[in-house]
Amino acid sequence: MRITPHGWWTLGAALALALGAWATGANTLYGLLALILSAWAVQLTVGPLSLAGLSLSRALPEEVYAGREAQGSFALVAGRLAVGRVEVVELDGAEGEARLRALGPGERRTQGTAWRWGRRGRGVLGKVALRSQGPLGLCVHQRVVDQAAEVVVYPAPLRGSPGGGTGEGEGTSPHGRGLGDLEGLRPYREGDPVSRIHWPATARTGRPWVGMRGEERGEQAWVVVEALEGEAWERALSEAAGALLDAAELGQAVGLILGDERLPPQRGEAWLRHLLTALASAPRR
Repeated sequence: MRITPHGWWTLGAALALALGAWATGANTLYGLLALILSAWAVQLTVGPLSLAGLSLSRALPEEVYAGREAQGSFALVAGRLAVGRVEVVELDGAEGEARLRALGPGERRTQGTAWRWGRRGRGVLGKVALRSQGPLGLCVHQRVVDQAAEVVVYPAPLRGSPGGGTGEGEGTSPHGRGLGDLEGLRPYREGDPVSRIHWPATARTGRPWVGMRGEERGEQAWVVVEALEGEAWERALSEAAGALLDAAELGQAVGLILGDERLPPQRGEAWLRHLLTALASAPRR
């Protein structure tokens, strides 16, 4: 419990009235003191009871990217007692808060909010603080509820990065290294000139890859994530996330090569999220 400035004022007034009443014996001062003490009795009784009757739920976003605000909402339902204006604050995992207007008995109210996680992977939410100055604004009551939840936090996408391209058939968009004027890569086909072999990708994957020009772009795209270390690895994952989103916006079927994992090109929002989840779950190096 935290006393508000208004609450401190009433306590100061109560102390002055008590001293005045003791010194003078004036019934009027005793009456005013009784009113202030009654107000505090109501505040300390009704405030916690109204918060105890609140129920809280979250509407979490379907897509969450590291370092970016993810929009969602809180919903509160009052119990049998009215509740003054409520502040909702996340205490664990991610930043997030909302302020809701007063609720009548049994009333439901929602308020938009935004969460932010700093890094990709498993995003955890835990305890939430509900705070209110009701009913008289003399102090702030707080109730902490355990509202555990998890989300998948995708790497922050880097769009239009060097090497980002798409290709037909088994075309690929490599990430982690730029390809100059190349649009992407595709597996080597018999008859391709040796001069077009992309040796870094070939060494990385253990199979020959050929540089692909703009005219070879098609209906499928591959995204290849280079095995790097530290910040370069995290950047490669972010570039791959951007390439997946770019390909999906173009209506291409998109696949992913991530280490030993090879996910063949498909279309659809669910498939895109599956690929982004694979990037989010990649081990740290």
